[in-house]
Amino acid sequence: SLTIKQSCAPSPGQETKQAFHIPLALGLVDKQGNDMPLQLKNESLAITGTRVIDVVEEEQTFEFVNVPEEPIPSLLRGFSAPVKVDIELSDDERYFLMANDSDDFNRWDAGQQQAVKIIKSMIEVFHAGKALQVPEPFIDACRKILTTDSLDKLLAAKSVTLPSEAYIAEFISPIDPVAIHDVCRFIRKTLASKLKDQFADVYQANISQGEYSIEQEEIKKRSLKNVALGYLMECGDTAIHEICYKQFETANNMTDVMASLVSLANNECAQTDDALQQFYDKWKNDLLVVDKWLGIQATSRLPGTLDRVKSLVSHESFSLKNPNKIRALIGSFAHGNPSQFHAIDGQGYEFFTDKILEIDKLNPQIASRLSTAFTLWKKYDVERQALMKQQLERIVSTPKLSKDVYEIVSKSLGT
Repeated sequence: SLTIKQSCAPSPGQETKQAFHIPLALGLVDKQGNDMPLQLKNESLAITGTRVIDVVEEEQTFEFVNVPEEPIPSLLRGFSAPVKVDIELSDDERYFLMANDSDDFNRWDAGQQQAVKIIKSMIEVFHAGKALQVPEPFIDACRKILTTDSLDKLLAAKSVTLPSEAYIAEFISPIDPVAIHDVCRFIRKTLASKLKDQFADVYQANISQGEYSIEQEEIKKRSLKNVALGYLMECGDTAIHEICYKQFETANNMTDVMASLVSLANNECAQTDDALQQFYDKWKNDLLVVDKWLGIQATSRLPGTLDRVKSLVSHESFSLKNPNKIRALIGSFAHGNPSQFHAIDGQGYEFFTDKILEIDKLNPQIASRLSTAFTLWKKYDVERQALMKQQLERIVSTPKLSKDVYEIVSKSLGT
């Protein structure tokens, strides 16, 4: 029996919501990872694989017959309706779906949900000052994803990619961006170490020998290959650094060039500065590509990124009068590099505030959009709250501040 309850929160002008008609695609997975035939009570024939049931009441029970063993439910396959599903599955059941579910969306979703749960638990361990450890079943599930040749390559790439640090922050209270970053980095390094051979095999197997192609399968191969390269770079192996640099130099498409440049910019490599300079020299006349170049450096996780961003403000490619350059460099640093922007010394906040006040004199609209990086300051730990509040108060007390910035900042402060 599968019992489903649905609810929708009241909204202005509509305190009571009627039940929705929700098409719910589902499957029942057996212990071998196969989809069971689905036959509802009073039906004469079973449907193999995925079927859709219609949820139309606030609470509804569906009874299946001829179920030979206890199944693991795979619900909302293909994201069949824009709803959130709250279901109590054990860790082992989510690992099993992550490794075996025949539905691409649910396989990815099971891994993402389990990754968030693992990261939250490890952040608690991190704060307690204890040794971190990645659960072996998670590593095993990732191994199976990498070694299942029949699996869609894009699905495999997405399935072994951790949720973003910004997404994880939505589940943490108070937000500690450095802890989130350090835990995610530990998981990536652990997976890279434990699955180095598998990642290396995946990388080699997906190198295209021919001309650049925009065929779907070639796009998928590039995606999986570059995810594998990103993990291999976590190993700190100089031989892998050379492989990454070779891809940067010889790639015949921007996807591979950018992927290798990002990996070089996020790891301590002897080739990083040379690659960044080569890239700029080649593309400096293409303004949109230069924006990417600025963003890659602004979002680097390496120590000293703030100093690099400060130096790039004076670079010939940058101008405070150009909104695209501001978003690419300063916006990327504040919105896309949480561990560096929220460094506990507060220097990231101070630099960012300086730039907001400078830009406000030139383009109040851009300055106001930048200042939204401080909007959620109350969700952070007490020390970071105090540092951000100090900068917000500094902004709001600045003479001749634009109405655009004042509105955002004063609302953030609650004044």
